[in-house]
Amino acid sequence: MDRFEEEHIGAGNRTEYIHPEAEALILVSTYEAPVRSKRLIEKVQALEDLSEPTIYNILRNLDERGLIRRVEKSRRNVQYELTEKGRKMVEEEQLKARETLLAAVRNSPDPEEIVFDLILDDVLKNLPEEWRAPEKKKKLRTILEEEIETAKKRLIRMSTILWEEKK
Repeated sequence: MDRFEEEHIGAGNRTEYIHPEAEALILVSTYEAPVRSKRLIEKVQALEDLSEPTIYNILRNLDERGLIRRVEKSRRNVQYELTEKGRKMVEEEQLKARETLLAAVRNSPDPEEIVFDLILDDVLKNLPEEWRAPEKKKKLRTILEEEIETAKKRLIRMSTILWEEKK
């Protein structure tokens, strides 16, 4: 048993990461507000093929580690809420993930292409299905590229004007 195992597992602290995706989903799901256990189970089962008892073990483990708290409103209404420790962990992990993604985009051969694709995907979520057709998607992309180029030029002009005013 190595030092980590001795400190976490051997010491009676069951810090096991058997289902990290399920743990992450639970933590992120409880970030905004408490969530009923039934809803958490449905969300996790949609992501992974896990049994209810396994998910309850994951919930209990997260509770024991102080990341979430079990709140029993009634016998049939059990909710889980994120603790301050859990909230801090989610925010730190989101920041790390964002930094990693930004570094990957910046170091890619054509970072603007990735940004255009992300924005276009986001826009398409709010449009009718027929806009996903290749010819319409291409037209939207052209408009997006033109709009972004215009916005860049406007930001540069505004920054220049503000800089001149400060002098």
